[in-house]
Amino acid sequence: MALLLPVGALVATAGCVGAAPAAGSAPAPSAAPVAATITSTASTTSTATTSTTGRAPLGTTTYVALTEQNGAQALELVDRRTGKRLRTVASADSPTDGSRAFGSVELLRDGTVFFVRYGQGEILGPKGQIYGSTLWRTNPKGQSVVFLRGVISAAVTTDERRIAVTQASPDRAHRKVHQQVRVGSVGGGAFTTLKDYPIPTDASGSPLQEFATPQLRTWLGTSSLIAERGCCDENAVTVLSATKPGSAAQGPYGDGSARTIGKLGERAALFLRPVFGPAPSYPERGFQAVQVTAAKPRGTVVWSTASTNRHRAIAAALKATRATPLDIAKTTYPHQGVAQVLAEYR
Repeated sequence: MALLLPVGALVATAGCVGAAPAAGSAPAPSAAPVAATITSTASTTSTATTSTTGRAPLGTTTYVALTEQNGAQALELVDRRTGKRLRTVASADSPTDGSRAFGSVELLRDGTVFFVRYGQGEILGPKGQIYGSTLWRTNPKGQSVVFLRGVISAAVTTDERRIAVTQASPDRAHRKVHQQVRVGSVGGGAFTTLKDYPIPTDASGSPLQEFATPQLRTWLGTSSLIAERGCCDENAVTVLSATKPGSAAQGPYGDGSARTIGKLGERAALFLRPVFGPAPSYPERGFQAVQVTAAKPRGTVVWSTASTNRHRAIAAALKATRATPLDIAKTTYPHQGVAQVLAEYR
């Protein structure tokens, strides 16, 4: 699945103290300590359906558009060929700060949609509003259920069997909040914790330090995950093992604009970062593309340019390395209607 963005749009890669994700709340989970294994609130029965009419699977002929109109945002299932809106997957009031009400969106081949609806308020606050962020699953018939609560980001494997999430859970008894990367079946059931990034808090649940929230970008096969952890003016890659809980390797890093932009098959990810000159002015002097694998998480520089135009650098790096883009300029599919299209997912 790839995310298609309007030129110039960026998706937040981290959570910092005082940041606000977006509107749309959901009930918060209890403040009990977090266990190593949890269970999805969704049914453990898969929603996959088999076509009996000979037509192509729904997810291969449609895309999901994030639109905005009259103070509201919506996720719409749209026909790729005609641009006709087939149905509204979800809707929410537009956040007053201009951000997005929805996070990760995954469209599966059978038409199942996973999406994150952000909670209200600060990333972490006295009432722990982030725990209202919820991962929903909509089946091919358009029926939606809460899949997991407290989810900030999600990514599905290419074979569409497993899903990884970043989930926040309060533990006020020990004055911390857990930010855990977990993995389980797209059908629901038990989820296993791969890595915990705890944040110390005061008695009210407010963080005592700046923190970075792991944002899941993509899978490498079915055994490794590419996550980004950054805050404010920096961003870095972490390679997580999906088969060995607790195993995580630090990857390349860059400033706040650095981002994982593509994949080379299922073996490697491509991380683009700017290059800067010496102090005191640190002039921007181009970009580097770093190839990241599970075997070499620190990465290898495989391409560079002296151009300081980010969008041209992304296009050139993807072309030179023959990588499949994760974020694509929004010019691929038509869309009927007057609502503004903020992003497209397929």
